Amino acid sequence: MSPKRATRKNRRERFSNKEKLLAQLLPQCESEYEKAFGHPWNAGRVARVEALTQRWKVEAEAWSVMYEFRKAAAKALKFFESAGIESRRPDYGLFYAYRVNKLVKQRRHFLQSLMNDVREDYERPPDRRHWLAWTMNFAKPNAFGKLPEDLPYGRELSNRELAILSILMTDGEEVDFTTGMTVGGAIEQELRRMARAAERAPLRLKRVNSGYVSAPPSDGEDNAGDEPE
Repeated sequence: MSPKRATRKNRRERFSNKEKLLAQLLPQCESEYEKAFGHPWNAGRVARVEALTQRWKVEAEAWSVMYEFRKAAAKALKFFESAGIESRRPDYGLFYAYRVNKLVKQRRHFLQSLMNDVREDYERPPDRRHWLAWTMNFAKPNAFGKLPEDLPYGRELSNRELAILSILMTDGEEVDFTTGMTVGGAIEQELRRMARAAERAPLRLKRVNSGYVSAPPSDGEDNAGDEPE
């Protein structure tokens, strides 16, 4: 049985849980997608965009790990230099201070190398929404520019179209549900997020071109168009 399409009435309906909301939200987004692009929604059509955004989720996780390493190294070295050297000091502590002191003393060069190798000014990588906006509206050509199906993605997408794509690509998982939310409210929430991402995307593109940050990774010849000119 095909999912029930959202009507004007049920778009205003307030839902008590996220599951019920998504049962109406996703068909509504599919309907808007088909009207905008002239073909039914199929996740395979945007698989290349999804692959790029997933790669940058890994980048975000790696950035977080890297910074935790640096913070831990800085904290350990600070303790060693301020409280962990002289055993006769009254604030030296007992078991844990002794263990930290021993660990840092044995691995001091490694901790110092972490401080030097992990730059403090590494920029936080952009999120999934940023790369969706960048890939669709600012990459030249965009992710679909070389496909033979003649998909109508060659134009710049509106923030609402980006929001619809974003919801469909994640099956609505990233909607922050609140009791009483409507279908329209969920779309508006994602629209605001995508609008912010689209606003920041060209600013970051300038930094990519200047060499300050890394450009999106390329899969090779087939994906050469995904990198900025």
